[in-house]
Amino acid sequence: MPARETFGERDASAAAEQQQPLPQRHFGQLPRFTPMKKPGQPSASSAVSEEASATTEVTILVNGERVCLTGKKSYIFVDLFDFYDFDLKASAGRGIITKLNGKNAHFSALLTNGDQIELRWQ
Repeated sequence: MPARETFGERDASAAAEQQQPLPQRHFGQLPRFTPMKKPGQPSASSAVSEEASATTEVTILVNGERVCLTGKKSYIFVDLFDFYDFDLKASAGRGIITKLNGKNAHFSALLTNGDQIELRWQ
């Protein structure tokens, strides 16, 4: 009884018999993708300018200090670190207290005008 060849051996022997070179692939500059505009939809450039002009300003109190958040449409708790100087590396093993209007706050909590934030190390 002849030895049974495996699938991989059969493929290798078939490829060796054919000895055809693999096709060359050229990776030149690809054409730029331009999304199609739907009828009645503003162009991408006008949408960007509308979005930039649709930013809001939110004023909050952080540890009693007035802080103005600007440049975005909406703000979450973690955004305040872009506007308020708080050293996140100074934990020394302590936990951080984050309160929003007297309640424990998550970093993804939405901020609105007049919110009062307590931010300190335990």
